[in-house]
Amino acid sequence: MMPINISTEIYLIRHGKTQCAAKGQYIGSTDVPLSAHGMQQARLLAERLQTLQVDACYCSMLTRCRETASLLAAPHRLPVVPVAALREIDYGRWEGLTLDEIAAQHPTVYAAWRNDPATVRPPGGESGVEVLRRVRPAMEQIASAHPGQRVLVIAHRTVNRLWLCDVLGYPLASYRQAVGQDFTAVNILAYAPPPTAHLSGTHSRFSVIVLNDTSHLQ
Repeated sequence: MMPINISTEIYLIRHGKTQCAAKGQYIGSTDVPLSAHGMQQARLLAERLQTLQVDACYCSMLTRCRETASLLAAPHRLPVVPVAALREIDYGRWEGLTLDEIAAQHPTVYAAWRNDPATVRPPGGESGVEVLRRVRPAMEQIASAHPGQRVLVIAHRTVNRLWLCDVLGYPLASYRQAVGQDFTAVNILAYAPPPTAHLSGTHSRFSVIVLNDTSHLQ
């Protein structure tokens, strides 16, 4: 399938599984590698995408995304371009803790965060709105640089969910429930650059075609 008209086709992908995920720890800005299972998930996705025409590959600077991106880019002989703004949310003092540990150690902030993770900031960390503030321009820059091309962007669960909620017009406070993002999930979006975009605002130039597709893992 060729990219849609002159629009950019974005394959927004979550990285593969990590060891910390298996333990139920909240890992955001902490830099951890893929597990063996996560590497296999990425290889299966690489097989799925290898017959597509892919023109560029971007990723978060964190190791789990770089490893996933390297496996996906290899069949297309593309360099992997790391983008700092695509890094995962910083959970601050919650990094490495399980939900039970977070609730026990920070009950008041945790209760507020569960109610509105978009605006409530974990101690020493970032709110969802703060993450989206850096992700929006990064995605706009990537998409606008590749008119008529197909681009892979490998990022993280919270980064993807926040940005997809923004594009879809969902309330950001519900991003943890509104959009699923499984390991190596594929989301496909089309970007219509100005002046072909008919709606105002950066996010309205994107439209979602496929959401949270993990058919390569079946």
